[in-house]
Amino acid sequence: MVELAEYLESVGKQCAVVGAIALAVHGYVRGTEDWDFGVTSADPRTLFEGLHGWLESAHPDLNLTYTMPDDDDPLGGVATITGEEIPDVDIINFFNPLHGRTGPAGEAIETALPDNALHGLRVVRPEYLAALKLTAGSFKDLGDAVELLKTSDIDDELLNEIAEKYRLVKVLKEVRRQADRK
Repeated sequence: MVELAEYLESVGKQCAVVGAIALAVHGYVRGTEDWDFGVTSADPRTLFEGLHGWLESAHPDLNLTYTMPDDDDPLGGVATITGEEIPDVDIINFFNPLHGRTGPAGEAIETALPDNALHGLRVVRPEYLAALKLTAGSFKDLGDAVELLKTSDIDDELLNEIAEKYRLVKVLKEVRRQADRK
């Protein structure tokens, strides 16, 4: 995973661990082994085609598939790396160039911190991870946000600022209510 992050950084794409691995780093472990890396790219096709070329050269035993965004997609495309010897890895582009929004993901990636247990890979802070889950809004994502609020050392002031900035106050209030009830 470190080699993938180094490749992304080498082509000018700051990345950070998001998803289940980030949840585990922040105290909520759920039963999944896949990895998710967040990036923001205004040109996802070039990013994913470059990633494909790098994988063919450096890791010909791995496969890459990717989807490009459409105008209704909140994401800017997702690339998935698979192979017999590794867990699945998703590279999630949080910037959809068709509508030009990243939500809290841009800041989440920019402010991510290295984690020694993950060999220095950068992991989004729990406040931003909660905001990403609130933004995604699926039942599973909101459940993850509830558990994250219960298990992680969240800076409530920062989370409130993020929620205000990205219009997540209402959903955050409901998730907090759920977290307090359990």
